[in-house]
Amino acid sequence: MKSNSKIIILLIFGFFLAVSSITSINNFRADNVNNGMSVEDNDNTTLKSLKQAGYWNNFSFIHIDGNWSTAAGYAWCSGDGSWGNPYTIENITIDATSSVTRSGIYIINSKNDYFIIRNCTVYNSGSVGIDAGIKLENTNNGMLTNNNCSNNRNDGILLLSDCDNNTISGNIVSDVVAPNQEVGIELNQGCDGNTISGNTASYNTWFGIILDDSCINNTILENTVTYNDDSGIRLSTDCDNNTISGNIANENWGHGIELDDCGNNIVSGNNIYENHFSGIYLDNCNDSIISRNTARNFAGLNQDYGIRLVNGASNNTISGNLMKDNGVEILISAACQNNLIYLNTLRAPAGWQHASDFGTNNYWNNSMVGNYWDNHTSPDSDNDGIVDTPFIGIAGTALINDSLPLAESPVHEGEKIHIDDTGVSAWNWDETAKLKFWKF
Repeated sequence: MKSNSKIIILLIFGFFLAVSSITSINNFRADNVNNGMSVEDNDNTTLKSLKQAGYWNNFSFIHIDGNWSTAAGYAWCSGDGSWGNPYTIENITIDATSSVTRSGIYIINSKNDYFIIRNCTVYNSGSVGIDAGIKLENTNNGMLTNNNCSNNRNDGILLLSDCDNNTISGNIVSDVVAPNQEVGIELNQGCDGNTISGNTASYNTWFGIILDDSCINNTILENTVTYNDDSGIRLSTDCDNNTISGNIANENWGHGIELDDCGNNIVSGNNIYENHFSGIYLDNCNDSIISRNTARNFAGLNQDYGIRLVNGASNNTISGNLMKDNGVEILISAACQNNLIYLNTLRAPAGWQHASDFGTNNYWNNSMVGNYWDNHTSPDSDNDGIVDTPFIGIAGTALINDSLPLAESPVHEGEKIHIDDTGVSAWNWDETAKLKFWKF
């Protein structure tokens, strides 16, 4: 009898303990919402078991409004927000179909804490213009890395309104079957000093990567942007002082790299093949450097222009680029002026135009060297690397020539390098430094 009484007492105690625990959990979830942090999981029992494995499914959204301390109370968020121990959200799969924020992961008003979002899969976010799989707004010091944000109804990843010093690295925003319905990665409204590197942004319905509305001092580095329905990479509307370097921009239905209404940008070292309009397109873009890029059309059917300047694009420097097999290698339209074009290699198919200039006061050589035109390589009687006669094959109304055409390509295309410092059997160092773009 004593034993049975003890068992009954223990059962009653366990029942009240369970009820108390459930009530505490519900109150904790309500407090989280009120304190600016909310998370929805469609199955609390599944979440409890998955915590032990370190991977969580069945989320519909995560929303943090400046309050990371509450998020850190969950097993899927670690760290304390310092530089050495950032808050870390990882290993979460989110179907954002029913997200109350319309985004999968939405971080807003986080300016001082450091955080990482990694190894997360987010899809089915909303279709409004500011929705995204992962969205940061007015937020600094974040690292988004190795996430998959494909199959969203607007953007894959979006940084909006004064998001500074963030890194977006190694993410996939690409799905040939279910693409993002607008942009792979977008920065908009004054997002400065961010780095976008090593991402794959392909098959998106609009752009692979876009910066718009006064985003400055950002770096777009070594991304792959292919098969997007518009341009691969685009800068627009006062997005100045950015660097676009080392990217692969192939077979996009717009331009490979497009700069509109901006200035003082650097486009360097990109491989740009077979886009359906231009390899590099400058529209009212000024004071920029276009250097060391390859813009090539293998099939002879797609990329109309290697580099194209339109609508008053002026004061740009175009040097050290390889233009090959495009419809026109370089085209400068009316009202574009004071552009400097030198040390480029222009290889046009037989019967096609190397270049056209309809602008004013553009210069196709500097005071020492011009460009290499593959149909005008001799004579060079004094072996100084400059063809003895000007290149007069630049079409257009500018009626301009290259007065210092090069006898050899200044761009390294895989050939052996031979330098003879006596200058007897090859150019010496001084001549090589003047005539070859790859020599510093």
